[in-house]
Amino acid sequence: MNKLVDVNKEAMSQEYSELQTRVAKNIVESLRQENHKKGTHLKEQDLANSFQVSRSPIRGALNFLTDNGIVERIANRGYFLACDATSISLSDLEISPTSDEKVCEQIAKDWFHGKVPEVFTEAEFRRRYDLGRLSLSRILVKLSEEGVISRNQGHGWRFEPTLNTEEQHDASFEFRQVVEPASIMLPTFELDKGLAAASRHHHQEILNGNVTDIARIFEIDADFHKMLALSCKNPFFVSAIERQSNLRRLVEYESLIKTDRLIKSSQEHMDILDAIEVGDFNLASILLKQHIMIAGRCKPAFD
Repeated sequence: MNKLVDVNKEAMSQEYSELQTRVAKNIVESLRQENHKKGTHLKEQDLANSFQVSRSPIRGALNFLTDNGIVERIANRGYFLACDATSISLSDLEISPTSDEKVCEQIAKDWFHGKVPEVFTEAEFRRRYDLGRLSLSRILVKLSEEGVISRNQGHGWRFEPTLNTEEQHDASFEFRQVVEPASIMLPTFELDKGLAAASRHHHQEILNGNVTDIARIFEIDADFHKMLALSCKNPFFVSAIERQSNLRRLVEYESLIKTDRLIKSSQEHMDILDAIEVGDFNLASILLKQHIMIAGRCKPAFD
């Protein structure tokens, strides 16, 4: 994404805390999910209430986003979104992985390779990953939100089934072949034209060779499937499809999704969009099922 506002060099030299950059990332994710448009007024107190932090880290996060050209600060008026949220990529932000994200990634890798037990206590994970109580709490919440873990009814936590065996991988893709094509055939399905245009642009960037980062390609791929789910306006479909994307992210942590397959899937996504935009939902549903079937055959080499 091109820088949308002039960046003050002195401001860019400012060092932001991990909390501020983490909050900035959360703000961007929220704006994208809610499809906010250019010019949206970002009020500090409203954001502080939403993310349950004080106004100080919110202000730092907004300044960070201003430095990155995503937010514009207008004197005596406040902060405003400088572009449509759908055009923002998290990879555009100059954010190094936080310590929390690094630990989450390591935990995901350890679980994928069977190095940690299915059921664990907080004390065990504090010792294993050398974490303080607050850090562990944030990490457990993040992993829980991504569907990686869940709290036991009695004591401790447990890992949810993931795609770390061939059987589970195949079961996931069989489930997706049923659910995702069906979402297009629902009478409530209506593609959001703004999201579709942004998605088409991002996919064309991949096909043009302008996007090569595996994490960014995966993000575009996952956003496409989420967009279709949102378009059917059924919260149960949205939840199920997001859950599958989170499971796939564990595989992506290990770079087991082949980049060339994700690039080929971009053209398949474009074909699906073409069918939807001319009103041929039956063809779009068939193409989506074929797309998921092909993707399921390109499985990683499991231990």
